[in-house]
Amino acid sequence: MAVGCTLYNPQMASEKKIALAPDQFPELNATLYQSSPASFLTLRTQSLLLMLTQDDLIAPVYAGQAEIGSLRVGGGSLPDRDARELFVALESTVLFHHAAETLWRLFLAHKGTPECPWLQIVDLTSFKDFKDLVGKLVENDGEKFDRKEIARVFLGGTTPEDSAIDLNAEAFDAAIDAYVALLVHAGLRLLNDAFIYNAAKHGLSGVPMSGMKMSVQHGEDESLPVMEGIMIASLQKTATPTEKRKHQAEWYTAMTNVLIDQDLLLVQAFARAIDSLWDVARRQYLGVPGKVSVFDKFALDAIICEPVRLSNQHVRSVTYELATTTTYKNGSSKLNAVDVRLHPSLVPREYFKENTSEEERTIHATPRLIDLPLRPHDERETIDDGQYYLPFSPRRSQAEPGSAHSSEEKTLAV
Repeated sequence: MAVGCTLYNPQMASEKKIALAPDQFPELNATLYQSSPASFLTLRTQSLLLMLTQDDLIAPVYAGQAEIGSLRVGGGSLPDRDARELFVALESTVLFHHAAETLWRLFLAHKGTPECPWLQIVDLTSFKDFKDLVGKLVENDGEKFDRKEIARVFLGGTTPEDSAIDLNAEAFDAAIDAYVALLVHAGLRLLNDAFIYNAAKHGLSGVPMSGMKMSVQHGEDESLPVMEGIMIASLQKTATPTEKRKHQAEWYTAMTNVLIDQDLLLVQAFARAIDSLWDVARRQYLGVPGKVSVFDKFALDAIICEPVRLSNQHVRSVTYELATTTTYKNGSSKLNAVDVRLHPSLVPREYFKENTSEEERTIHATPRLIDLPLRPHDERETIDDGQYYLPFSPRRSQAEPGSAHSSEEKTLAV
């Protein structure tokens, strides 16, 4: 690899302002948009679903041998269905939060048409700052969102004409509503379920279990079901992530329902939204046509609510304060009352008032793919002068991501 060097100039030493050379941004953009974060999330979803395949279909896979490099494994027996379901419950919890956070970080990074979104994605390193941004935008069902910004990031323009997609104004506005709803739900789950995500990911302190049933007594003879099926038990210092601890002995146990179907359906929806954002960005930065996903609000309501309706799991979690004692100066002590709370599932209640059939719900739950064509100002000049800032840059920095790149030697401009 030939490397071209710029000689040191003493006159430049007195310069105070240092900035990134903007000429390298096209290379960074072309490199970033070769990737496909949505495909990564989809493959993770598919790998989890494979674990729930019929025993007779997946057993031969376990019996076979896998090889990569010096690693050779295989010939093992298939774990039983219960063990695989508990594994998927824990993994789907982690995957949901990973996908939701990815959707939000990519959205924030592409707001305002930055020259190099890759820098924006990486620049937001403080998780507290990230949560604060999300928290402000999801308040009051997302009324603080800039709808034009939502449209530009996910649909390619502020109007159907600006975006050049085949949608009328009413459908375009409904699509914006759906993207707002998707971001709000993802954001609220990120904030409200932070404890269960930490329990599943950090130290594997969350304990998945099945066969648990819990009900609440209602009157003398009636009990209402609260939890049944797969859940994750965990410990936390407060009842909710937003509360402050009252004393050092304050601890809670949490029992959280896991709806695997809901989590994976939402991951698929997040992936479709990320695909739309990615294709809009590819058109903007690389001059490549693509497609956008057009959801409607009912479609997202179905994704969120149908698993809750079918499982009858309207309570998301139960938090139960661990017992404490108060000891007095005279040596006597008492057992203190405990704080028990039911936290409802995060669902739009109006959905259950809709008089629609299961077939209609299934049809509406599939977003439409619409062509995102090139506009005159999307055309980009191809950079192919043989000089590059980065050793991994695509051979033609504005070529379509995924195309074959020349193996000719590059000259680095360093």
